[in-house]
Amino acid sequence: MLNKLLLKFIQLFAPLWRMMGVDISKLLIILRTKLLMDGRRVTSFTHNYQGKNKSNLDLLTMLFYFFIGFLAMFLLVTFKLPTTGIALFLSFWLILIMFTLVAEFTDVLIDVKDNYILLPRPVDDRTLALSRLLHLFLYLFRLTLAFMLPSVIYMGFNYGFLAAMLLIVQSIFILLLAIFLVNVLYLQLLRFTSGKRFKEIINYFQIGFIISIVTGYYVLPKLIDFSQFETMNLLEHSARYYMPSIWIGSWWAVVMEGNFASQTLILAALGVFVPLLLLYLVTQVLSKQFSQRLIALDENNDTLKTAQQEAPKTPSAAWKKWLKNKLLSNPTESVGFESVWLITARSRTFKLKTYPLFGIIPGYFIFTAMSAEGTLSERWAALIESDRYIFLIYLAIYGILIPIFNIRFSDQYKASWFYYAMPIQHPGLILKGATKAMI
Repeated sequence: MLNKLLLKFIQLFAPLWRMMGVDISKLLIILRTKLLMDGRRVTSFTHNYQGKNKSNLDLLTMLFYFFIGFLAMFLLVTFKLPTTGIALFLSFWLILIMFTLVAEFTDVLIDVKDNYILLPRPVDDRTLALSRLLHLFLYLFRLTLAFMLPSVIYMGFNYGFLAAMLLIVQSIFILLLAIFLVNVLYLQLLRFTSGKRFKEIINYFQIGFIISIVTGYYVLPKLIDFSQFETMNLLEHSARYYMPSIWIGSWWAVVMEGNFASQTLILAALGVFVPLLLLYLVTQVLSKQFSQRLIALDENNDTLKTAQQEAPKTPSAAWKKWLKNKLLSNPTESVGFESVWLITARSRTFKLKTYPLFGIIPGYFIFTAMSAEGTLSERWAALIESDRYIFLIYLAIYGILIPIFNIRFSDQYKASWFYYAMPIQHPGLILKGATKAMI
């Protein structure tokens, strides 16, 4: 239903698309297909989804963003100066949407299948280029709608309809900044890394994204005393000229408070013109470079694979061989050990499910250990005198059991026939070797 409404919205601008030389019917077909694929694409938030119906995974993602937006709304509630609360709220949104673009939308942005599927067909370059931009816009619009809804309702009830509309406009300008920064990041990564290495870096971005969201939810409220910042005025802070969120947040002071001081007007002007300038750079300069980098990356993919296959053995291989000689004596056990050793090093799905534990467990320990009253130093002293630090031992055991549990699952599960075909009398030896490799 939402996809149909979004496509109807795109159709409203049909005269503009025709002026640009775009075929409207082909544009809508491409967008409809891409939105359908988005609804089935597994993300960091839905990779553990066990349901059979995977056609509405994007709704689960939107529900997650609605929950995060509800939590972020406390920034607007906590600070007595609305400008400060809005600036910090927009900073949080900028970081979140950048991580989202890098961690979740990268597979779509760097997908070169369009070059093989659409370009051989009667689809001109303008239609294809606009479809990519509108696909990105619609994807971000859905996330923005889910994230901003609680805060827009809050601002509307407390400050009126104009305040709610202003927050929506501010969030859109933050999106323009995020798109520019992510384009610059991609160009730099594509310039200095290979295709395989690029995907590895993005995978670690996904892991860092999950860790930052979960640990931030638990740890930050424990470590920061927000009562000290309730009356802070970011418009007078020394970093105001270096933080785009303060530029855009200053619109509140101009529109809602009638603050026409020269300093405030300069910040508001920066918030208007800098994102528009960056949007021009993205569409006219960076997008062309990005497409050229993608084509070069795809053309060099086979060469990179050959070079990687001919690469000398790494220290990790020597370390694995030494461990096998010291810990294993049975060849069947060695099969389980070596298979799991390679899977944990190469499987991005396994890393995405397992690696966040090593950031979440310390964060959860800090959350539990710092639950006492008082300042941070007083709570640390109370932790040393208490027995709560023993809880870390149990968390460490949990950090061993979950990876061992995760190794049972694989995207290439059909290849498990290999184990059944082998003449193994004691399958437990394979599990024993796998457990040793995991530990």
